[in-house]
Amino acid sequence: MTISFSTPTNTTVGSAPFSVAVGDFDGDGNLDAAVANSLDKTISVLLGNGLGDFSLISSPAVGLYNPISVAVGDFDGDGNLDLATANFDLPDLQTVPPNLNPDSDISILLGDGTGNFDAPITVAIPGTNLSAISLGDFNKDGKLDVAAGNFSSSDVSVFPGTGLGAFGSAQTYSVGNTTRAIAVEDFDEDGVPDIAIVKSGASVVSVQLGDGLGGFNAQTDFNVGAEPRSVTVADINGDGHFDLLVGNSDDDNVSLLFGDGTGNFGTATNYDAGNGSRSVAVGDFNGDNKLDLLVANQLGNNISVLLNTTVGDNFTNTPGNSNYFVDSIGDTVTEDADGGIDRVISSVTYTLSDNIERLTLTGNNNIDGTGNNLNNNLTGNSGNNILDSGTGNDYLYGNEGDDVLIGGDGNDKLDGGIGADTLIGGNSNDVYTVDDLGDTVIEDAAAGIDTVNSSVDFTLGNNIERLTLTESKDINGTGNDLNNNLTGSDGNNILAGNNGNDYLYGQAGNDTLIGGLGNDTLIGGLGNDIFQFNNPNEGIDRIQDFVVGEDNIHISAIGFGGGLSAGALNAAAFVSGIGTNAATDGLQRFIYNSSNGSLFFDVDGNGAVASIRIAVLTNLPSLSASDITVI
Repeated sequence: MTISFSTPTNTTVGSAPFSVAVGDFDGDGNLDAAVANSLDKTISVLLGNGLGDFSLISSPAVGLYNPISVAVGDFDGDGNLDLATANFDLPDLQTVPPNLNPDSDISILLGDGTGNFDAPITVAIPGTNLSAISLGDFNKDGKLDVAAGNFSSSDVSVFPGTGLGAFGSAQTYSVGNTTRAIAVEDFDEDGVPDIAIVKSGASVVSVQLGDGLGGFNAQTDFNVGAEPRSVTVADINGDGHFDLLVGNSDDDNVSLLFGDGTGNFGTATNYDAGNGSRSVAVGDFNGDNKLDLLVANQLGNNISVLLNTTVGDNFTNTPGNSNYFVDSIGDTVTEDADGGIDRVISSVTYTLSDNIERLTLTGNNNIDGTGNNLNNNLTGNSGNNILDSGTGNDYLYGNEGDDVLIGGDGNDKLDGGIGADTLIGGNSNDVYTVDDLGDTVIEDAAAGIDTVNSSVDFTLGNNIERLTLTESKDINGTGNDLNNNLTGSDGNNILAGNNGNDYLYGQAGNDTLIGGLGNDTLIGGLGNDIFQFNNPNEGIDRIQDFVVGEDNIHISAIGFGGGLSAGALNAAAFVSGIGTNAATDGLQRFIYNSSNGSLFFDVDGNGAVASIRIAVLTNLPSLSASDITVI
């Protein structure tokens, strides 16, 4: 069978994307994507709509080093997909002469099942140059392990997983040459994981079969394109055997090699992709039961979607998937139970009957769509639609027009698309995508933990707990009276918690974090961040990552009083010391206990009014008056 793919369509991500991986991060039944942006030190998280399109919703930072590879798996056993990245110190390699054994680490970002990820947990690997990461149960203990390729020392380190999001000591295996990427699968169908490796300076992909003891046998090489940088495994032609896809950065294409189930592979066929095709991921991105390609293009700063256009059978192992076309109110669709994933494509108002999962409205008329008790995927047209999902964990996408989306029961995801949309949730944990200042989100009380992903300025309405700002924009987010979780984007954001004990995380960019009333947790992330306090009686906030010389604390002169005037804090108004909790003269207003990070405010400095603790700087920086500005 001859496999064909469409002309690539591109979506912009971060700077120098090295790696892409896919999985259903938000539980809507559609494949999403994670892209490792090596120069930005971030991961672009893009949610798929099931039609072959992807939308960037966040770009969480991975830590100190540059991510070069990303993988998807459930490390802590909670049923939600997590991310793992291999990171190395790029500036160390750019010194003269270069340090070929820079520090590296692995970052684990645990997912919450809504498309959001926690701050990274890092596993340090000093003196290495990691270039690839892949996952598998190599020691057959039922827990997910991590295999990391080391570019400089030409070996692979296997870290055994604990099943709780942590890892044991590594075992290292030599692979020859300098490892660029690895993939894990059972190529010879003996029940033992094998690995496929691409290496620098060799236009081949090397396969090593597993020995069942956590190690690997001698390698076999297969020719591919120039400068291969990634290898991915999938059954592209549906013959029941695993095939290999290799991203060739110098040729700007992808090599496809069909496997025969014995560990051998055929001659490569090449498909054009983007500029500097670095990494390839595989999945059915448009719901037609064929495996498509998603390629990260390092030099293009984008990802390319190549939809599978092959005519023929045997594209997935989910038989019974059907498409039904409806153009009249009187049309009836009947589907058997357990009959695959089925879709109705309708140009009229339509309600899904039993056993049908997906509905797509077509045309530009103002028509409506209603789901059933399954986990539905409802997509509107270019008109003003009402999409009502009913029960189940559903995904609703309004497309164009001013739409009304109703989630109902279940963990639903609502994305209005273009236009001023109204998004109405219900019971359980809902996720809303906001991209227009006219979008409105309505949520019931006591109806789960709900999240808004917004690419515009947004203030949380009643009963919504979480807000994540998306895309690299200078936009702002404001909480409500609940205990909120507010996450910034890569832009310069202002995050204001309002009332409640809130968690604010700025991510990249020069952000301003305002906890407001309550005992809040403030994390600036990358960039020069401001932690703003408007009143000394609003609670005790925890600042977790204050960096002297980069970050700053802003104090409201009106809200604090005490004779403060706008500008840099007078040195006489600040005192610091081990165990220091109170002012020692009438000029002092801010007292910093350097032993526990507590920051106090004293309105008069003479003890007539007790000092008030306003913050705790948990990383115990060497704070001084120059780190505080009065506004």
